[in-house]
Formats: sequence, structure tokens, C-alpha cells
Amino acid sequence: MVPVQVRKAPGCQQLSKRPEQSPIVLLLFFKSEAGTDLSGIWHSQYKYPSSGRRKVLTGAHYVVLRAHGGRLAGQSLPHSTGSCLRLELSRDMAVATGTWREETSPTGYYKGASYHGTLQMVIDPAGRRMSGMWLGFGRDFAINSGEWRLERCETDTSPATRQAYHGKA
Repeated sequence: MVPVQVRKAPGCQQLSKRPEQSPIVLLLFFKSEAGTDLSGIWHSQYKYPSSGRRKVLTGAHYVVLRAHGGRLAGQSLPHSTGSCLRLELSRDMAVATGTWREETSPTGYYKGASYHGTLQMVIDPAGRRMSGMWLGFGRDFAINSGEWRLERCETDTSPATRQAYHGKA
């Protein structure tokens, strides 16, 4: 982990004269190692409520993430059900914030419906995992949210490596 300078947000009071003693500041005090490239193949899992089935389900995809400066662009690899996921994130130290869009399986329960929303994740210091929350609308237009995790499987994104993940989720 690489220490970073603690920046006091406008309007925020400092909880302690020594920022390293404040538990809230400690969360922000370290970032992923400088220069950590987050490009690679990631296993994406998120939990979502299904009002029609009255339970919480898990969605999963393998996603190719590509880093471009402080931005991350993700596209799912071909899914066994035909669903497709896209991520557009911006990175600020150890936090990734952005949007997601899923085109559901044309033959599944949601019949090819398109859903989208926002996403915010904390990146672990080694750059191997991200975890956070998503927010978006449901089929009944209620606002839903849930946990979302990404775990890096590969740093290599060559065609042969990508092919190995086709239809795996």
C-alpha cells in the first residue's frame, strides 16, 4: 500500500488533529499501489432483487476491463445465456465510480430487457478485487440496489485468453 495525502473536503470538520488516528480518514489514507493497471479479465458478481420471483438472485459475467488513464471500460465476454454487461468507470485513487448497463438474456426471465444504473466500488490495495454497491431501477420502476464484486482472473486480455472465458458464466 502506498500512503497518500489526506485531503480535507470542503465543509468537513477534521475529527482529530492527527488524521491517521481518525477511523473515517483511515479508510481513505491508502490507495492501490501507484500505477496499478486494472486491465484484465474480471469475474463480476452482483446481487439483485427479483420482485416477480420474490427473492434475491446473483448475476455473473466475465468482463474485459481496459484502463485508459483514470477511466475503466468494461465489456462482458459472451455469456452462456446471451446477456451482455457494460461498465464505464472513472478511478480516483482507490475508488471506482461510474455506470453499468445490462442487456438481459433474450430467452431468459427478463426477455432481453435493458437495465442500467450507477456503481461505486472500492479497489483493494493490490488491485485484485473491487467491491461496492450498484443502484438502478427495477422492472416495476422501483429503485433497487445491491452488492457488486469484481475479482481479477487474468491480466492477459489476448484473444486466446478471452476465448477461454466465452460461455463460462
